[in-house]
Amino acid sequence: MRLMNLLIPAIMTGCSIVFSQEKNTEKEDYIVIDLSKSHPNNRTLDYLYYLTINSAEVDLPLEIIEFLESIPDGNDSNLHTKYTYQRTEILKVIYNERISPEDKRFLCNHHLKITDSQGVNPIHPLLQKYIDRGSL
Repeated sequence: MRLMNLLIPAIMTGCSIVFSQEKNTEKEDYIVIDLSKSHPNNRTLDYLYYLTINSAEVDLPLEIIEFLESIPDGNDSNLHTKYTYQRTEILKVIYNERISPEDKRFLCNHHLKITDSQGVNPIHPLLQKYIDRGSL
């Protein structure tokens, strides 16, 4: 009987640890960005910065990379490289599964407001597609 009184709590503890670890690996939580320490005038830029930094390791699908490479940016290869990098960083956020849909919509809406940028304008249809469908 004493052995049973010792084993039951140990077994229950072990089961709860295994269950909690299994539950955490099944569902990844979205990244939470805390802007409480940001200056009020910098919150949008800080928000965009943290979204981008947290998406740096995301790999884009091959068809997106090919699309970005195919966008004509004139004869200046440095300009093409710069714009491709800018577009890639924006799209990585959208493809990051750890970024919430609300954060992705914010990013899309922010960049859709920029209508005079040769760098962002070519991906406006993709950003609008994400807002309309919730995916690319």
